[in-house]
Amino acid sequence: MSAYPLGSGDVAVVTGGASGIGLRAVERFAQRGAKVAVVDLNPGAAQAALAAAGSTVYQYDVSDREALDAVFADISSTLGPPKVVFANAGIHAGAADPFTLDGDAIETMLNVNVKGVVWTIGAARPHTPPGGHIVVTASLSGAGPYTIDPLYSATKHAVVGFVRSLAPLLQSEGITLSAIAPGIVDTPLVGEDVVELLKSVNFDLLSTDDVIDALDVALTEAQPGACYISLPGMEPVPYRFRGLPGARVPLDDSSAPL
Repeated sequence: MSAYPLGSGDVAVVTGGASGIGLRAVERFAQRGAKVAVVDLNPGAAQAALAAAGSTVYQYDVSDREALDAVFADISSTLGPPKVVFANAGIHAGAADPFTLDGDAIETMLNVNVKGVVWTIGAARPHTPPGGHIVVTASLSGAGPYTIDPLYSATKHAVVGFVRSLAPLLQSEGITLSAIAPGIVDTPLVGEDVVELLKSVNFDLLSTDDVIDALDVALTEAQPGACYISLPGMEPVPYRFRGLPGARVPLDDSSAPL
């Protein structure tokens, strides 16, 4: 097991850092003395909390590739190279039947949840030094079906596949790429009506602290390509994906962490 990678004066970047899981990550990193850069499309409502954490805020859309390249270049030159990048930005479609959504809504989902992750990792890569970490927020719905929101599930499956497939390349450059996959978290992203419904049937929700505990484990264990499952009442563990029958490809090994 490696040591926790962030200490006083180190730089961390959090996308989607102005609310929910991202905001709690900003606060946790700041408590460790890190200099935190927050990239978020709508940081306004969280300005007080972000200021209290001493963070530097960049108001950008993670689906804008050129903007992200510029943001990471600026972060690296002004704050320093990021030792930790938490690619957390994401949205829900909020539809059990994805065919009720118009094309723009579907495009936005794909742009933020898939392209946003790809562009964030691509923008972070040239500025992240050997020994650095990039962790992506996936979802339990990226490891199994999620009938409440199939389109969201599809985007998170894409994210998990991308992390698992790209991790060996970044590992060769000294960068650890992994993911966390929480269940349903009590955040504004889920929606108050859904939260109240789940609580009414005694469904256990994760807190943002639960999810950041999983992030801490991912950063400390530093397993390239691992996808840490986070569920109420259990310790975060890397999910064991089954190997593909008859396939002969790298990492197709059911005994591996994934």
